[in-house]
Amino acid sequence: MKKRLFYTGLTIVSILHIYMLYKYGISTFVGTCLLYFFLYKLCTFISDGIFRENQNKIIRHNIKSIFIILIILEFLLLFIFKPLNSWSENEVFIYLSEYKRKEIQSLVNKIGFKQARFTYTDFYQPKSSQQIKREEFNITHQYNKLGLRGFLPSVQKSTNEYRIIVLGDSYAEGVGAKESETLPVQLQKQLSASFPNKKISVINAGINGSNPIYEINSYNRILSKYKADLVILLVFPNDLPDIDIMQNNGVLPMGEYAFALSHIYRSIYLNSSKYENLELEDSITSNKWIKLMDYLNIEIQRFRNSLHEAGQQLILVYIPSNGELEGNPIPNTYPKTLQKYLKPEINLADSFSLKYIHRDSLSVYYWEKDEHFNTKGYKLAAEIIARHVISKHYVGTH
Repeated sequence: MKKRLFYTGLTIVSILHIYMLYKYGISTFVGTCLLYFFLYKLCTFISDGIFRENQNKIIRHNIKSIFIILIILEFLLLFIFKPLNSWSENEVFIYLSEYKRKEIQSLVNKIGFKQARFTYTDFYQPKSSQQIKREEFNITHQYNKLGLRGFLPSVQKSTNEYRIIVLGDSYAEGVGAKESETLPVQLQKQLSASFPNKKISVINAGINGSNPIYEINSYNRILSKYKADLVILLVFPNDLPDIDIMQNNGVLPMGEYAFALSHIYRSIYLNSSKYENLELEDSITSNKWIKLMDYLNIEIQRFRNSLHEAGQQLILVYIPSNGELEGNPIPNTYPKTLQKYLKPEINLADSFSLKYIHRDSLSVYYWEKDEHFNTKGYKLAAEIIARHVISKHYVGTH
């Protein structure tokens, strides 16, 4: 009777977990334990059919020991060491798939939580807020009537106004910085100081977790009416997987299930992906990223041309990761190849490296664990962009 109740409960929990993973992309350590339990049962079933009884006792004991060790290792990787955790696992030890952003947000809203989260629809919910909590900072982002962070000017420009829109992901939005310390605000302050007779307005159109394709589309649909004189598009290496996620339209790839359930699988996958080699023409994985780079490059050029036709300018800015500057590129994103493809007007990877040769000094501009810019990093990036804007006489020509 107890055994029947156990397996009935196990079946119910398993079905529920499979449903949550398939429907919402949500997984917990319970799912990991279930995975290893069924793998253990499968191995013992195979062992029973192959080996004699006296041999099988030893083999079953060894199999059990192996799976106990694997479960302990999974526990340590998730709860203690955390080297491969997603952002959600670091915060609440629950895996939330990026492929299911819209579904997760819908579920959270139904439960009663109104925390804003980007879902590839429009921007954040207008006049909402989001708490960005990390080990090193805890900052609440306030969103305006358009669903963007920061001050939003009127659609109609004043006669003496020079308007800039900054498009990008978390680096544009300013994760890790108070609103007054974000890159767009710092850029506005620096340009205003250089052009006291001009009204400089910089709109922060950064969306944490977005990508340039989404940002360009959003500009064309929503932001073009603000008639910016200059559009600055920030590109970060992980924009490529973000574009891939967007193109999947909420469908989980098969590999995502294993990724969600096992840190050991993540480790094997990432270590077997020869991401440090930038010339992998024979690799299926490499071809995938090459196609995404081609697609991104074409769309950026198309966007640039459309802006030029309207008398507007585009500056493409490459944002490097801290690890990239220290010689440890983000897996499967090929930062150096991406820079060659896009040919950005401002390459902060070069600017940071040339100005700050010693690697130790780079850590001054990034949060050590979160790896976003800190206040000094956003300020330095804004200074470099401001110098470029001034040297190219963008403001003076309007």
